[in-house]
Amino acid sequence: MRALLLFTLAATLVAACSDGGSNDTSGPSGSASSGTAAAGGAGGAGGAGGAGGAGGQGGAVASSGTGGAGGAGGGMQGNATLAGVVTRSSKPENGADAKGDLYIAVFTENPAMNMAAPMVGNQVIADVDMSAAGAKIPYSIAGIPPRPEPYHVTVFLDDDENVDPNDPSTAGPDKGDIIAFELLAQAFPKATVATAGTTTFDIDLNFTLPFDP
Repeated sequence: MRALLLFTLAATLVAACSDGGSNDTSGPSGSASSGTAAAGGAGGAGGAGGAGGAGGQGGAVASSGTGGAGGAGGGMQGNATLAGVVTRSSKPENGADAKGDLYIAVFTENPAMNMAAPMVGNQVIADVDMSAAGAKIPYSIAGIPPRPEPYHVTVFLDDDENVDPNDPSTAGPDKGDIIAFELLAQAFPKATVATAGTTTFDIDLNFTLPFDP
């Protein structure tokens, strides 16, 4: 459902870009939770078993002289963090107030083009107030595996509060919600997390959806 919403959203935005979202500037609040990456593989056999994927333990040496079993793989937790602030330049429309839950997700591929794109991290920041000019909402998503290719980042403010915050994997915007969308590139923002540590990446909610995807 989440991927289908994003796929439909991106396709429709291409046609709607000429309408644009009216600009404004935007106030704070909220707490969060983040996702994790996929599990690591099992360790190899022979002698002492090899260590499993990140966090996995090596297998024991077999006393009979045969190779020990490989260690089980641990959860592959990346050692990079994507963090910054979310701002708003698009005006709320049709009675919206720029208040609600803020959804941020990081994907290995464009989820609008690949409906099965893995999500490596996410954060839901509850009850943010972005109604005031100059609002800046800090976010931080840990556990991202560093890589040279950019990640695709989806962000939206659930202004009408009709998304279940307990199931962010199915979350998607609808009419009146404010999103981050690169109009010229016709794509979601992309962030390169090439090294361990924290990569700073600020995001602007620059488009108010005039339709239901």
